[in-house]
Amino acid sequence: MRGRIYAKPVFCAIVLVLSAGAWCDAAWVTRDDYGMFRVVASAEAADAAALFQDYWEQCTGHKPPNQEEAGPGVNVLVGINTLPADLRSEVGSAGLAEAGFVIRTLSNGDLAIAGNTPRGTLHGVYEFFDRYMGVRWLAPDATHIPEMPPVAMAPIEYGYVPPFRYRWSNSYHGAPGSAGHTEFERAHHFRMPRFAVSYGHNFYQLVPPPEYFPEHPEYFGMNEDGERVAMDDPEDYKREWGQRALDRIYQLCMTNPELPGVIMKTLRRWHAANPGAEFWCIMQEDLGTHCLCPECAAVDEREGTPMGSMLTGINRTADLFAEEFPDKDIMTYAYAYTRRPPKHMQPRDNVYFQLCTIECDFLRPLEERTRDENRRFMKDLEAWSKLTGNLLVYDYAPNFASWMRPHPNLHVIVPNLRTYAEHDVIGTFVQGDPYGTGGMTPLRTYLIAKGMWNPYVDHAALREEFLRLYYAETAPYMDEYIDFMTEYALEKKVVMGCFDDGAWLDATFARRAIEIMKRALAAAETDTIRRRVREQWLRLQYVGLTCAADVTKEPGRYLLERPAEIDSLEFLEWCRELGIRQLDEQYGRFHVPLEKSVEEHLGPLGQRRPKEVYPYVSIENARYAAEVAPGLAGAIIRFEDKRAGKDVFRGVQSVASQRWTLQEWYLQAKGTTVREEPLRTDYEIIAQSPRSVTVRGTLESGLVVERTAAFQSDEGPLELRYTIKNEGPEPIVPAVKVHPEFWTHGDREPEIWLEKNGQWEKHPLKVMEAGFFGGEPIEAAGVSRWAARVPGKRLVVAMTVHPDELENLFYFFNTRNEHVNLELVPDRAPLEPGEARTVRTAISLDTRLPKD
Repeated sequence: MRGRIYAKPVFCAIVLVLSAGAWCDAAWVTRDDYGMFRVVASAEAADAAALFQDYWEQCTGHKPPNQEEAGPGVNVLVGINTLPADLRSEVGSAGLAEAGFVIRTLSNGDLAIAGNTPRGTLHGVYEFFDRYMGVRWLAPDATHIPEMPPVAMAPIEYGYVPPFRYRWSNSYHGAPGSAGHTEFERAHHFRMPRFAVSYGHNFYQLVPPPEYFPEHPEYFGMNEDGERVAMDDPEDYKREWGQRALDRIYQLCMTNPELPGVIMKTLRRWHAANPGAEFWCIMQEDLGTHCLCPECAAVDEREGTPMGSMLTGINRTADLFAEEFPDKDIMTYAYAYTRRPPKHMQPRDNVYFQLCTIECDFLRPLEERTRDENRRFMKDLEAWSKLTGNLLVYDYAPNFASWMRPHPNLHVIVPNLRTYAEHDVIGTFVQGDPYGTGGMTPLRTYLIAKGMWNPYVDHAALREEFLRLYYAETAPYMDEYIDFMTEYALEKKVVMGCFDDGAWLDATFARRAIEIMKRALAAAETDTIRRRVREQWLRLQYVGLTCAADVTKEPGRYLLERPAEIDSLEFLEWCRELGIRQLDEQYGRFHVPLEKSVEEHLGPLGQRRPKEVYPYVSIENARYAAEVAPGLAGAIIRFEDKRAGKDVFRGVQSVASQRWTLQEWYLQAKGTTVREEPLRTDYEIIAQSPRSVTVRGTLESGLVVERTAAFQSDEGPLELRYTIKNEGPEPIVPAVKVHPEFWTHGDREPEIWLEKNGQWEKHPLKVMEAGFFGGEPIEAAGVSRWAARVPGKRLVVAMTVHPDELENLFYFFNTRNEHVNLELVPDRAPLEPGEARTVRTAISLDTRLPKD
């Protein structure tokens, strides 16, 4: 669906030529006329009239009076009720809807700006100053007003109706809620749907588990064991989201016939609180698993998607809702497991869907369909477009894993919005970085805003104009950096998800990017431009501190060198100087101090430096060799079968990137805010010999993790023995796990095998909807060994299992990042002070599954 752009809003082109041809070569007005403008506005257009007065004065130096009736000079007729009767009738029948408008110079020299609604008229005023006066709303804190107004203006015949009814984003560069931000949204014609009370993942707001679960567990999802599950502890709701019992989140049982009536009770309360809203949301929780009860499973099987059971409950609720609120609508997500549309079911007319792009590759335009992720999304988009006319898209602009990380998606933003318009999408929400932390956020936000309004705009021209106006004399360097960033990612064949881990950002990239930004800083002539460039410079210092380092291996130590010019403590100081509040989405953790956020990304303050030294210890037997680096959170960075010449960690590359290692990681546990990441402690060597090394790490809580890695025989595997002990004064939940990240030597999907009663059996691989990663917990009971086999690589990694020491096993793989994890989750029962427990395993490498 194209936005309608009219050379003349209602007449065909030949009529335009006949009516305007006689005087279109002459100027409508010149600078000499600018002081003769007067505004004539109807009451409903008072806001638009005041806006015209304000910007006309800023552009020309003349403030036009606002009068009730036309007079001598150039009358600017603002609003449909000020137009001559014949033009008023023409505009009223032009199909302008809520947002459309016309801008027209009349034969008597007056100017008309009008829509069918006050909103449309306001859009017309902003568009007049954009198209004809050269005003650019670049960012909430940067509006460009040309130094001189146009020498003259030709007659105007223009009208526009945007293809998207709804257009909104939270990606902006400036303080939320500030005057600058409000004006930026108005100038770019944002139109957010009016939601009642709750927008977003809200199943547990609609049907609160503490209230309903005790007596009605049947309203909530069933797991694979036939158990109804919900986050029903009232204490959980006093915590921030990230501190709650996330493992207890299951979706609602949407085929339960009583559930729509329960949901309606909440919707009625929300309607009473906000009767002017347009949409009432019924949206799945962000985490958790959909209901697997027989009724839901049967519908999902028939429809080929869990959207089947979801839509069953949505449709039933929509029927009840329509009886009481016939002029209101329901909105839900087509997200993650519900993204695929149903094969047979039809949604009710009052149900709207937001189709989410979270799994897509944002380095390449969707329409090119060059990646499986994008091909699958386009298939779903096409199917949804045929199924319903009530389709919106929920898009993702930054890198939520780290807003500081380069995210080369600038060239796809407008083309993707165009793709949505071509598939009859009626609205777009682009989720972004609300604090302006990310690299190139001002430009990204500008492209989003312009593209949502007109997805057929020339995005290359938009980029050139923005850089020239926003970065002034440094624009060539910013342009060079964007091209370099994008080309580097494409050459590396990166699949750019919206949670990209930055594995492609190496020292070569950081060195070149920092050099470009240093030239830009040197060229900056004013404090304003220097600060804008400095914001991008700091993002690249972050890359310089976090990228895969240049590594030199010497006997007993690795030397790491990164291109950063500052250490992590100086980075924190620059963040404060530039007003940066947080470094990532911090999902569910809404009050993380900046200092803690920096430590989560860069480690203890001041420790991450451009140059670092990490000692390592080598142990070996006749067959295998291993290396342990205590300073890298105790990581095992090499485990090589010397005869086969295969290492399942990566030595130098493991040290450079701090990936493909075996470490102990934090495990998300109920009531904790820890992220799953390596234990934040320096390990110390407490014993070593040619065949064994013991390292020890102590956490702030008093929990101590001691690991011995040893070869007990000439040909035997690498045996690991853990002692996990509470040396603190209070009981501790030992929320840690053994986290080996084995290199698969390519992007092949692994196989997972379990040995039970001496027999190997292949475990079905759980692949997530995105297709390139997957994983799940596995019960340890009855398992003596488990293994990952990489087809075509003659590689099998096997680990022994002692079920009585474990809560469960957990595997995870990511083909993009070429790894498979065989994780051991120890018993998490609280440890009393002085109490300890043991975890054991042995790791072997082979070309086939072990027989003995």
